[in-house]
Amino acid sequence: MPNVIRKTTARRSLGVALALAIGAFATLLLPVDASATSPVVHRVSAGTPDGCRAVGAHPGCDRNYTLTATEYADGSVVGELIDSSPFGNVHGVIDCLVVEGNQAWLSGEVTNIPDLYFVTSVVDNGTSANDPVDQISFTDVEHDPQDCSTQPDVTLLDVPEGQVKVS
Repeated sequence: MPNVIRKTTARRSLGVALALAIGAFATLLLPVDASATSPVVHRVSAGTPDGCRAVGAHPGCDRNYTLTATEYADGSVVGELIDSSPFGNVHGVIDCLVVEGNQAWLSGEVTNIPDLYFVTSVVDNGTSANDPVDQISFTDVEHDPQDCSTQPDVTLLDVPEGQVKVS
């Protein structure tokens, strides 16, 4: 009799394990939470040595300017900014993105220097050699949080060696 009980218990345990495995697999097939799959509303990227030519200096005088940002339909924004210069590097997390036409304003928190915030802007003027060159602004760094939704008036610099995409 003890052998029968062991076999029955083993079958039940196997049955429970199989049911849990099937349930776990079925869960993977279900749609993911809406916030995790929220449609993309805007994407912005920029990569350029800098805006040196716009101020009459040689390309690369101010090192590098790179950013990527994505805004989702649920209002969330993810992105990163790296602005390197002879005066120091700004590495930031983008949490605000506003797009109007071919221009984007972005802001967030500086991650490599405590208690600083930034705002910047980029303009996508196209990709053809016949189009005007793309533009970036200086990265304005402040102690107070910056809000890109105010679309601050910024000085835009031509970046003929770079590429900006606003969509």
